Amino acid sequence: MSLITTRNVPVEELKYVFEKVEISEFLKISLRNNEDFEIGTVRFQMVELKIDRAFWITNETFLAMDCARIDLTGNRNLPIRDFVFQWL
Repeated sequence: MSLITTRNVPVEELKYVFEKVEISEFLKISLRNNEDFEIGTVRFQMVELKIDRAFWITNETFLAMDCARIDLTGNRNLPIRDFVFQWL
């Protein structure tokens, strides 16, 4: 499943996708115009997860990720970067 958008998606719609939709293989997320998006801890459980501009990923969400491969891009200036690098 891919969720790629250049428009602002309502927060409630994004929360529904992250909390209710079950994805087992692949998820790619790119939220270009949702700078204000915040969500509590989300549990991702799939084979491959790709997130472009992962500004909304918290430390708790990262720790709850159960994925064989995780690719977080566009995070050069984000607090999550330092948190993730402690395991690399």
